[in-house]
Amino acid sequence: MEKPILLRGARQLLTLRGPSGPRRGAAMRELGIIQDGALLISGGIIQEVGPSRRVENLAAARDAVEIAADGRVVMPGFIDPETRLVGGELRFEPDRDAFDADEEEIEAEPKPGEPSWRRTLRELQSASKRRLEMRARRTIRELVRHGTTTVEAKSSWGIDSRTDLKILRVLEALRDKPLDVFPTYLLGHAPPEADKSPQTHLEWLCGEMLPRLRTRRLARYVQVRCGPGAYSPSQARKILSEARALGFIPRLTFGEEAGEGAVAAAVEVDASSIDGLERLSAAEVDLLATSLTVAVLLPGRALYLRRPYPSGRELIDGGAAVALASGFAPDEGSSFSMPAMVALACAEMGLRPAEAIAAATINAAHALRCANRLGSLEYGKQADLVMLNTGDYRELPVRLGVNLVAMVMKRGEIIFPRMEF
Repeated sequence: MEKPILLRGARQLLTLRGPSGPRRGAAMRELGIIQDGALLISGGIIQEVGPSRRVENLAAARDAVEIAADGRVVMPGFIDPETRLVGGELRFEPDRDAFDADEEEIEAEPKPGEPSWRRTLRELQSASKRRLEMRARRTIRELVRHGTTTVEAKSSWGIDSRTDLKILRVLEALRDKPLDVFPTYLLGHAPPEADKSPQTHLEWLCGEMLPRLRTRRLARYVQVRCGPGAYSPSQARKILSEARALGFIPRLTFGEEAGEGAVAAAVEVDASSIDGLERLSAAEVDLLATSLTVAVLLPGRALYLRRPYPSGRELIDGGAAVALASGFAPDEGSSFSMPAMVALACAEMGLRPAEAIAAATINAAHALRCANRLGSLEYGKQADLVMLNTGDYRELPVRLGVNLVAMVMKRGEIIFPRMEF
């Protein structure tokens, strides 16, 4: 039997203990800080949390393996509720004026008017499962180095079921090695009308594809995108209602010009989250404030796409539950660093440091409906935590581009800096 672990001497132990539901308003600023804090961990589960003097004097701590925080910050591991962990190769804009321009690269440019995701889909269709898995494992190593301990990951775009199933099988192979990888079946683009009529497509989705995924247990969530080229709010409501009836957790993405009714559809089906928000009416903010649907903000996507940053301040002051995610995609120049998302949220979205940390931990767990065991450092939860090379959590959002992560623990096992997976 493995010995328990005593982590002691944290100058600030951010427990994020609090109410059982998503944090809202002033509650997002309550980090449950214990000065000179300690944790006692056994079997990968937190057994005791409190001041170092009390925890280290417990009988259960006498034979424990000690880890000294040495005055650093210890906090829950970051939870990233929006990524495409499996994707194509990173694309670079070809420089036609460079003397060493790659002609093959220039020839491979997307055709005029062709969306970039079409090229990525072709790459995913041709890539082997082994190759996609190897790429994803490299990304996971980097996620861990930046403090992420749980990550959501999507299939492709719901157009090619064979490719979707291949990606979901890759994600199945990545679960618990070493992170919690939560798979989402994404319906990001409706198929061309020449392939299926809208009604026939919905019947196939609800009658064949979703039951197949449920039987094979390949997805935990079903996420639908609302907007031009995707699904209407009424179609999203139907799909997500069927998904929920089958046992999936419904989620919704705001596409460009999603139209009225998208937020209402998400709340009506009890979606765990809605993301892609840019501008919301006061009525839509009020609707989120009275629901369990978490508004997931993507500061990294706004930076990469050069779009306006949504007002996190407006959502929080309006009573909505807010989470942060990276929105990382391997084929884009986007970031998977959750500390960077915390910094951007504070600099560009109006969040305060404590709010941003709550949004990247406990509220991100609520966006994935896993807060019963993740997102905070409390008795009975998984020992998923990060130690930072600072004694004050407020340094995190002012160090954009600096990785302060000193140690990462997942289920009571140190996975960084020792990374053997």
